[in-house]
Amino acid sequence: MDNRWYALAVQRRKESYVEQQLSSLGYVVVCPRFLSLRRSSRKVTKTKAPIFPGYLFVELNLERQNWREVNSNPGSNGLINFGDRPYPLNRCFANRIR
Repeated sequence: MDNRWYALAVQRRKESYVEQQLSSLGYVVVCPRFLSLRRSSRKVTKTKAPIFPGYLFVELNLERQNWREVNSNPGSNGLINFGDRPYPLNRCFANRIR
């Protein structure tokens, strides 16, 4: 079995924290972002906001990596499953997130 991309549900506004934690454990994690402009009464602030709030994308090899470690990470709500195993993303979509 080869590496595939999986969607990981995370707590809102914890995307960066979980991304950093999983990266430090050696996982390849992507959180696609876009440039967001926030306007207040006095100024405009530029920030990078997640395109998919509450979700990260993790590249895993289910045979070689402990995917349950990803689920149990603080701030993580778990990988999107179908049955009892994580469900891989469509390859066309996965090729575009990176």
